[in-house]
Amino acid sequence: MKPFAARITILASLAMALAVALPAAAASVRPIRFDHLSLEQGLSQSSVMDILQDRRGYVWLATEDGLDRYDGLSFKVYKHDPADAASLPASFVWDVDEDAAGNVWVATISGLAMWERATDRVVRQEKLAGRHIRVVRYDAKKNALWVGTRDSGFLRLDFRTGQWTSFVHDPADPGSLGDDRISALYVDGKDRLWIGTEGGLDLLDDGGRRFTHFASDPANPASLSDGKVRAILQDDTGALWVGTSSGGLNRLDPATGRFEHFRHEEGVRGSLAHDHVKAILQDADGRLWVGTNEGLDLFDPNHRSFAHYHQTPGSRPAWPTTTSCRSPRTAAASCGSEPGWAASTSGTP
Repeated sequence: MKPFAARITILASLAMALAVALPAAAASVRPIRFDHLSLEQGLSQSSVMDILQDRRGYVWLATEDGLDRYDGLSFKVYKHDPADAASLPASFVWDVDEDAAGNVWVATISGLAMWERATDRVVRQEKLAGRHIRVVRYDAKKNALWVGTRDSGFLRLDFRTGQWTSFVHDPADPGSLGDDRISALYVDGKDRLWIGTEGGLDLLDDGGRRFTHFASDPANPASLSDGKVRAILQDDTGALWVGTSSGGLNRLDPATGRFEHFRHEEGVRGSLAHDHVKAILQDADGRLWVGTNEGLDLFDPNHRSFAHYHQTPGSRPAWPTTTSCRSPRTAAASCGSEPGWAASTSGTP
């Protein structure tokens, strides 16, 4: 995976100014309007890799040059300072998540850090010093933190004991992690960990040591459409949705283990806008939002088609491509009907 993959130029929104949907057949959608936060408003860097709203309402923006906290009026920026051990390990931040104590964990290209709410200070995790951290996810039921790296597997931090456990690929062990290049981590409703890698989708078993692998097999139309996984989400029916780099959107039926594919079809208006899927979200109304390299799609399960949101001619310079919308990760965010936050991406993560 390329280290400086997805470049996200922010269209961070409170709900005001831009996109109009092109409705797919029979899909009823309303326009979404975006307001923009940029360098002029104090954003430290215009490529935003991740967005998190914490329990107190602050919005955290992971950028290529710092971690920004937005309070609705202004930004506070946290960066790497070589002379300050209480600064970030690096200013390029991939991902953030919040734990039960309200602390924010920060994945950077040179290590993992924790912003401590009680003291407003950054605590570097020396265990992972120098490691390229790609994704962090807090597991509330286990009170643990999952940490995915760019090329050396993933780790689990048990907050009760302070113990770290490492998971890596072992060519001699078919039950080990399928690939060490981690791109996504997701804890489902049964508290199982799903791992998106550059070599497919893995599921960690209940014992916490063995993995079930879901790979792409051109000879099997019911397999994963593409091995490079970019996004994972479980919907309210229990189905798992998987976004891939070039194979579109997949829906895994947990009862059968079979994947259904949703791809872009040239000339078919209700098909997926683009086969590069980087973000998936189910909102409070049960609607599925899909961020692609050609804008934001809204999936209509009744008609099994997509409505597309993208830049309208003459409104502004062209969008940078993929869009994701989310509020706190523990609750569904809203896009369209309520204020939300969005970032769009271009490039290939």
